[in-house]
Amino acid sequence: MLTSMNFLLELFLTYCIEIPLMVLIILGVFHEKISVWRIIFVGICTSGLTLPYLWFVLPDYLGGILYLLIGEFLVFLVEAAIMNQFLPLNIKRALICSFIVNAASCIIGGFIL
Repeated sequence: MLTSMNFLLELFLTYCIEIPLMVLIILGVFHEKISVWRIIFVGICTSGLTLPYLWFVLPDYLGGILYLLIGEFLVFLVEAAIMNQFLPLNIKRALICSFIVNAASCIIGGFIL
């Protein structure tokens, strides 16, 4: 039960960090003409699809620092691919956006949790 509650807290925190940052980067830095609601939807989907694997699948295969490094790297790549496919972002911008939001989430989440 505690793991489920921790996961939900982590998912909520991830949404609170990554989605506003995605909106800021895509609209404010890249100046893309994309609906805020579309960015929010894609942000919900990216974290909602990748975080369960990071929490519940990868720990069975990786431990310690490898879990963190490989897990976060895979999340970064998968989320960039999702952004590239479902938002009109080229791969370079999708990679940059994914890297920044995931780094921020990892760093801020590490301080809070």
